[in-house]
Amino acid sequence: MKKTEMLQTLKLQYKNTTQEIDKLQLEIQKKKDILIKLEGALEALEALEPDEPAPAKPAADHTDAARVLGVFN
Repeated sequence: MKKTEMLQTLKLQYKNTTQEIDKLQLEIQKKKDILIKLEGALEALEALEPDEPAPAKPAADHTDAARVLGVFN
């Protein structure tokens, strides 16, 4: 291969590679934008009250303890 042919080939490869890098950078930027929106949506959902309230703890039954202590006598 002659020098001029090699130069043409390399220049073409350089041009194609820079174009591909530009496309990939644009795609990365789009993905970053999506990621930012998802992070915002997650933060907003986490700030909301839960769909169902947490179940209330049943009141402790101390009847047996009171009997043992003689409270009911």
